[in-house]
Amino acid sequence: MIINQKNEFDRNIFILFFVFIISRFFYYYFFNITFDSWTIDVYWQFIPKELLKNDLINSILFNHYQPPLLNLIVGLLMKITKNYIFVLQSIYLICGFFSFLIIYLICKDLKFSNKTSLLISIILMILPTTILYENHLYKEYLTFFFLLTVFYSSNKLYNNLYSFKYLLFFSLTLSLLCLTRETFHI
Repeated sequence: MIINQKNEFDRNIFILFFVFIISRFFYYYFFNITFDSWTIDVYWQFIPKELLKNDLINSILFNHYQPPLLNLIVGLLMKITKNYIFVLQSIYLICGFFSFLIIYLICKDLKFSNKTSLLISIILMILPTTILYENHLYKEYLTFFFLLTVFYSSNKLYNNLYSFKYLLFFSLTLSLLCLTRETFHI
């Protein structure tokens, strides 16, 4: 019985991954939805590119108007590679897949059936709104990912009160969530 459940679980993860890849190709080829990187030049939440390239640490320390984690990621990627937009898109896609995997795991923790958990994850995964947020370089999609991980880790921590692993996971994801947001909204 346990082996069968594990195989079904593995199969559902494979199905999630397959639907994720197929849906992204579908939206790209049929609706021409591509990654919106123009936000770096336009949105006030991003530190100007010159400061990100030349004075990253001071820019992040002294600008509480901008989200520090997102600007740190963009600035580090600008310093590391010229293809930082491709790497950012890859990060957003990876966060997207793991978001829906976490949704599946949360549903399983809440005692939904495997099929219901999978269906909920797939429906949320293929929504046009999800695709648009995933392809928009802004803090909201990372916030979505970190909120899901905070919820998942807090649920695990609630069920295992003395688990150092889940306490550490909860603290880390909550810290990353806080760093994703700025202290001032425009």
